[in-house]
Amino acid sequence: MGNMSSREKLDGKSVKHRSSLSRFSSTSSFQPWNKNADKKKKSKKTASVIRDQCSSSTLYESSSSVHKVPIIEKYTDSQLTLLSNKSQQISQADRSTSILSTKLSTSTLNTHISENLVDITHGYSSELLLKELYMLCETSPERRRDRDRRHRQHYVLKRTWGSNFKVPLKDPKLIIDWCCSSAVWDIEIALQFPNAKVVGIDYESATVSSITGTVKNFSFQNAMIHLGETGLKKFKDNQVDYIVMRDVYLVNSPVTKWVSLFKEIYRILKPGGYIEIYEQDVTYRSIGPYLTIMEEWADRLYEAIKIDRDTNNQLGSLLQDAGYVNIQHEFKDLPIGEWSTDTELKETGYLQRDLTERKFREAKRWICKFNNLSEQEYTRVLTKAIDECDEYKTTLRSLYFGAQKPI
Repeated sequence: MGNMSSREKLDGKSVKHRSSLSRFSSTSSFQPWNKNADKKKKSKKTASVIRDQCSSSTLYESSSSVHKVPIIEKYTDSQLTLLSNKSQQISQADRSTSILSTKLSTSTLNTHISENLVDITHGYSSELLLKELYMLCETSPERRRDRDRRHRQHYVLKRTWGSNFKVPLKDPKLIIDWCCSSAVWDIEIALQFPNAKVVGIDYESATVSSITGTVKNFSFQNAMIHLGETGLKKFKDNQVDYIVMRDVYLVNSPVTKWVSLFKEIYRILKPGGYIEIYEQDVTYRSIGPYLTIMEEWADRLYEAIKIDRDTNNQLGSLLQDAGYVNIQHEFKDLPIGEWSTDTELKETGYLQRDLTERKFREAKRWICKFNNLSEQEYTRVLTKAIDECDEYKTTLRSLYFGAQKPI
């Protein structure tokens, strides 16, 4: 699946990768997605090829003032633990030896996979993957990794965007967090708006049971999403003030699910109600040889569950097609690792590196399955892929979309 066309589409003309990262990069108001302008040709990679990194635009400006991201000086216990337990870097000698070894073995590895992999993608889907993940025992490694990663991701998103939401919420009565995961966001919002009813929708087992019922204005609603349920049918037309979705691209694959979901949300939003989406680009920028291998392995899984690497960048167009107005789109290029010279970005990069590694480890079972890999080989390449991010100044783009139902 390394030749998957959707993975070859990146935006803008290629430039040399940057030696430093601007504080945050973002777009201004939404422009309909232009597929031709968003492509970047990708030649077949050898292990020594460095992916060009896309340049970024100026800081996003709203109609009233420039949006400044506040520096969050206080951390939660989980963040302090992350920042105080930094992993050791591999030696330069080991790095050089590893890269040389990869140069010699990458083409052989890819040939072996293509020649010997049994085609098991037929009939597979994102629904089946979700069922396999969320129907697992609560104590399974995959479930624990998923809960922990999403809990940590909440704080990274809050740090990246400066708050739990960006739209001007005033005295909301009904707020929905679709695919609420650990429900940490829900509890914080329920405490911030005590007169609002906050509803979290997800797989029941995906929510931390101990916090359910601890805040009176928060409630949870179970939805078997892999069976096509959204949990939104029970809500009346024009009833909801605000709905948020974060990191739900897997649940909404293929793209037709986004289309259907936006229509259902449009129905239940009040006139003037808001929708916000926090996602990330599925493609890393400025990557080294080992992360290139990881990405090619991931392509095989994405092909099976019909994830298009371009979809998250098209959400603005999909919102527009669904009838929403005042569409806003921002992005921020976040470092993977501690290579940035900016203190805040350096810390963000460490946290983002941790999330990246956790995400790949969470997907180990499925990526190994679709690439006929041993867990030992997968873990070996992943470790080196994460370690090389500082050298290649790797980044991942965090995406934001906000829109409103017409009044």
